[in-house]
Amino acid sequence: MTKKDSSALIVPPKLILSFILITSLFALWGFANAVTDPMVSAFKKVLELDNF
Repeated sequence: MTKKDSSALIVPPKLILSFILITSLFALWGFANAVTDPMVSAFKKVLELDNF
């Protein structure tokens, strides 16, 4: 890869690990946020809880 080709990359090779880590953390955060509401309603049924 020449110097001219490396300028066309979206993420420079030295930052690829940081990019993957941040992207993965946002994906996990979104998954945890999406799973919270169904889990609360399931726990309310199983543990016989009300909103109080």
